[in-house]
Amino acid sequence: MAKAPPLLATKRYGHIKTSSITLGLIIFILSIVAIIWTILDNQYEIFGIIIGLLVFLNGLFDLPKGVMKIENNFLSVSVLKNKIDIRQIKGIKIYKERLILTNIDNKTERVDNLAISQESAQLIESYISEKGNNIDLTIVLTNFDKE
Repeated sequence: MAKAPPLLATKRYGHIKTSSITLGLIIFILSIVAIIWTILDNQYEIFGIIIGLLVFLNGLFDLPKGVMKIENNFLSVSVLKNKIDIRQIKGIKIYKERLILTNIDNKTERVDNLAISQESAQLIESYISEKGNNIDLTIVLTNFDKE
C-alpha cells in the first residue's frame, strides 16, 4: 500500500491555528455573555455559539496546507510553481525551516518558511525513498538537534 504524501507545515501555519482557536473562544464567550445579559430573542447568540465552536474546532483540527507528491517521477511541492523531475535531483537537504533540492547540474531550488519537525523530516525521507524508484539520491536531515 502506497504511503500518503507528507504534509508540510509552514511558519504561518502555527499563527493561523492559534488565531482560529482564539477567535473561536472569543465568539463563543461573547455569545454566552450576550445570552445572559439579554432576555429577548436569543437566536443570534445561539448562532454565535455555534459559529464560535466551529471556528475553535477548525483551529484544533486544522492540518498543514503544504503537500509534497511524487507522481510519474515528478516531484511537486505545493509552494513551487513547477514540477521537478526526481531523476534530475542529486540531493535533498531537509532543515527545520526549509528544503534545498540540488539537481545534477548543482543548481538548487529552495522551499522556505517551513516548520518541519524531526518526525516530519523522517516521513519526508521515507516517502521520497519509497516513491523515488531506487534513484541514487542523497537525503540529509540537518539542524534538528539545535533548538
